[in-house]
Amino acid sequence: MKLCWEVFKIKIRIKGYLKNNEERECFDIDTIAIKEKNKITYKEDDIKNTIHLNDDEIILIRENKEFKNILIFKENKDTITQYLLKENGVNLELNIKTISLIKKDNLIEIVYMVKETDNIYEYKIEMSDYL
Repeated sequence: MKLCWEVFKIKIRIKGYLKNNEERECFDIDTIAIKEKNKITYKEDDIKNTIHLNDDEIILIRENKEFKNILIFKENKDTITQYLLKENGVNLELNIKTISLIKKDNLIEIVYMVKETDNIYEYKIEMSDYL
């Protein structure tokens, strides 16, 4: 039996960015999201983003018609990221190291490095009520 709060969905506003520090690229995020118990879903341009908030990790799934990227973040840990190119069915595995991970009620901030390229990325979203 599911409890009422387990299926409760609310709209929230999120603002933030995804920044590639090595290439000095920054993609701003300012949109409406759906928040469930431990999951946040939003669209950014044509990319659907789903964030799963677990006790000791955050899983970020970014997907559109061209690719699906599954990133697993655990503070000070190395993890394998799956990057599927849908057109030709190529699945790349990338090693990432989570440098820092902050998870609060209204804030998610992750700094991570793709070990194959040594590129460091920052992902940050701040959540607020949607009025």
